[in-house]
Amino acid sequence: MEGLKRGAGTTSRQAGSRRPRTARTPDNVDVVGDMICSQEDAPGTHRTVRQISRETRIPKSSVVRIIHNDL
Repeated sequence: MEGLKRGAGTTSRQAGSRRPRTARTPDNVDVVGDMICSQEDAPGTHRTVRQISRETRIPKSSVVRIIHNDL
């Protein structure tokens, strides 16, 4: 362990060392947007976030994030 100093390291991560984010891809944003917009011509009906999540297999938290941040 010669040459390694414990406690003197850096807390920054190398580029690409994190888990890649895959839920908010442009394709998923389009799918969620289409599901929400498909309800506009049918008043009185709606899909819940849980239903959209179940049908698209996108986590509920990601569906909410797509709705609030991307649409």
